[in-house]
Amino acid sequence: MTSTPSLGAEPGRRPPSGIRVTTPPGWWDLPLDPVTRKDDIVSLVDRRLDPDDAAERTAVIEMLEQAAATAHAAGAVLASQFGVVGAGVEFAANMVVALRRVASGDRATLAEQVAELGRGSTEGTTETRVEVETVHLHGLGDVTRRRCDRRVRLSPDASLTVVCVQYFAPVPGSPAVGIVTFTSPTLSARGELCALFDAVASTLEFDYKDIGPDRCA
Repeated sequence: MTSTPSLGAEPGRRPPSGIRVTTPPGWWDLPLDPVTRKDDIVSLVDRRLDPDDAAERTAVIEMLEQAAATAHAAGAVLASQFGVVGAGVEFAANMVVALRRVASGDRATLAEQVAELGRGSTEGTTETRVEVETVHLHGLGDVTRRRCDRRVRLSPDASLTVVCVQYFAPVPGSPAVGIVTFTSPTLSARGELCALFDAVASTLEFDYKDIGPDRCA
């Protein structure tokens, strides 16, 4: 997979310097700071789209603003999106990286704790095809990976089913776990998507001394 640097390559607000990840070409790495987010997104879209196509420019700005706001509200420290994750879209995917505190313990105990963090508990959300396993990813080592099909109720009359793949990686030297969550409504490409998500997740790097405890939920 040919990759380009993620959020750190974009001017403006940076994610914590102790977290780095590489996303594929064509993904939109989202500015998350609510103070500067709107201006940063406008600047990002102006660099990547034809400024003469006003309708497309407006639509993309609105989509990225909504995605960034949702990711920020969920506690993300990094987020990236390809396409629009929504009903009727042929291919799309997104990524959210968050940090969570967990009780201390050995790696086996930690694996059990972080696996629990991924279990869906939101009202209106159901999961099928759930698989939890330990996998070895280059750069991260052994991590807990949780895969499922997640059906989310959007309204009383509408729902959306997405492939959801999560990775739970203990951050060395800290009480934190990095949680990388990928989702996509492209169910027919489940195998290819999981391989892509493995490849992106394997580029994640943590340096806790440069993250700071205030970035952990």
